[in-house]
Amino acid sequence: NQVNRVILLSDGLANVGPDSPQALADLGSSLRREGISVTTLGLGNGYNEDLMSRLAGTSDGNHAFVESPRDLVRIFDAEFKDAMAIAALDVEISVTCQPGVKPLRIMNRDGDIRDRVVTVKLTQVLSSQEKYILVELELPAGTSGQTLPVATTRVSFRNQQTKAQEKLDSAVSASFTADVALAEKSVQKDVKKDVVLQLATEANERAVQLRDEGKVKEAKQALQDNAAMLKGAASALSAPALEQYAQQNEAAAGAVDSEQWADKRKEMREEQYQNKTQQTY
Repeated sequence: NQVNRVILLSDGLANVGPDSPQALADLGSSLRREGISVTTLGLGNGYNEDLMSRLAGTSDGNHAFVESPRDLVRIFDAEFKDAMAIAALDVEISVTCQPGVKPLRIMNRDGDIRDRVVTVKLTQVLSSQEKYILVELELPAGTSGQTLPVATTRVSFRNQQTKAQEKLDSAVSASFTADVALAEKSVQKDVKKDVVLQLATEANERAVQLRDEGKVKEAKQALQDNAAMLKGAASALSAPALEQYAQQNEAAAGAVDSEQWADKRKEMREEQYQNKTQQTY
């Protein structure tokens, strides 16, 4: 019945114990199974942001790039507020697809796909926070007017207030239509906005990989293309958050071939992580 959290601060590279992103990811997974989350705070520009973000991600903690010691006050305040606002622990989300429906991938979190069942586990959820997972599915062809059962979902968790184990169930279906206008009207803009954000985050990650490979020109172009896509979606969906991420991608494109790239790369990893996990700060 405890809230268990480790806050790891580092200003350099791992030099004792596990020292690769995958090894730290495995450590994070083992800690999450024990109900322990790890928040990783990278100080300055000497730490390994790939390693730190993987450890935070697999343990369901937070991750931040700390450029200045002054930032630590704000971050520690946020961490304590998070710990005091936890509503649910040991959260498990399962999506069971109907026959003929194929789960392709989980877009924004680590999870497990076995046959038609998708499972994602979270250490905790805050009372003032909305978290989501996005699962990409492949549906069989249908005919106009047909309604197709797609999946059932279950969220099980331990209520932090009552200590009781609880669960929530729901079902999802899809309707087919030949009416393009009707299909466009049925789009859920809040979900579409999240999908665009995750696709843009994936593109941002690919740009970092290109830059790591020395493909500076290609990385810059990828970030510029990403910014343009985000601006179009921000206008169509009336989504200021997408416009803000577009500006961040433009700034990253300007730093790809500059001396500021090391710091910018850390900022980008932090933004990618926050986009995927809906971090509160």
